Amino acid sequence: MNGFGIDIKNNLLDPKHVDNMGQSVWLYMWLVDKMTSVNEKSIGKVLGGKPVKYEEVNKNLGISQDQYTAWIDKLLLYPYIQATRTPHGIIFNVLKAKKRFRKKSESQNESFREKSESNTFREKSESNKTDAEDSTIDSAPEGAGGKPVGEKKQKKPGFTCLEDFFKPKAQPHIQLIGYFFQKKGLVYSTPDEWSAAAKQWYRTAAQISKFEDEKITLAFEKASEWPEWQLSTVLKKLVGQKL
Repeated sequence: MNGFGIDIKNNLLDPKHVDNMGQSVWLYMWLVDKMTSVNEKSIGKVLGGKPVKYEEVNKNLGISQDQYTAWIDKLLLYPYIQATRTPHGIIFNVLKAKKRFRKKSESQNESFREKSESNTFREKSESNKTDAEDSTIDSAPEGAGGKPVGEKKQKKPGFTCLEDFFKPKAQPHIQLIGYFFQKKGLVYSTPDEWSAAAKQWYRTAAQISKFEDEKITLAFEKASEWPEWQLSTVLKKLVGQKL
């Protein structure tokens, strides 16, 4: 999302850093902007550890592949960043990172945990039940006369923020719903709102999760070209069109 400030310390204006970075400071600022967490060692994780492709950076900075590679090498030299190359892109960390993160309710629609095209949607385990299924209110069975036997039981809400959809034990359809919320920039204020919004898409997301990862990724890209697209649009792209 554009329009927010980037936390950059003013010691970056030191002549030493000017000489070291040169124009690669633009890539450095892009990486700082995309940081989603900073650990106790002041290492900032970019896009939740998702491999970053050149095309993603080029979309914002408009640089050539050679320029991109040269800037990475320069930032690694001193070093200002860490970079791990994978088949799906480069995983970036920012060293000596400082960033003030806004409250979760204000920042959910930014790049917290973008999905890689490899196996993100396929981390299945039938034995791992996500908290999502505990987010609804179960009614007691009805007895004679249609009156409930016992009292309604309020279960603990499963969702409080966007990160909850990307927990390691989250089932594929839950991750897909979180990815949909992230792509649409949807933010909710309370656990009840998050759970109600998620429940609307359980069945659709479960159907989408049956398709191959690459097809799912492409369907999201195709669907998001429409202004009023929904998760159901993604399913229609998968079922009704050749990708």
